[in-house]
Amino acid sequence: MRRESFLFPTPISAVLRFNKAHSLLLFFFDCAAQLFAVTFSHPLLGLFQVICLWFASFLFAGILVSEEDVVWPLRVFAIISPMKWSNQGNRQCRDARDDVCRTSVR
Repeated sequence: MRRESFLFPTPISAVLRFNKAHSLLLFFFDCAAQLFAVTFSHPLLGLFQVICLWFASFLFAGILVSEEDVVWPLRVFAIISPMKWSNQGNRQCRDARDDVCRTSVR
């Protein structure tokens, strides 16, 4: 039986998986912001580091530049980019059916 939410015809388990992936991404950036807030004495330096981290994550997430097109020293950022992993999880959840999402959401 496929249960769908009220607003759009997506399985509820897919919505839960999407929310989990997005919440983990937001939690990562919140933890990084708190780390940079206590690391630097001036607040603007910490803010600049958070913005640089977010932009690097966005740039190397595979949306603007594919991972194969990035030169090797910078490919490390493309491999560990939290936005890349969040986008892949959300894409799988969007394309998946209810039985796939049911096994991954616990």
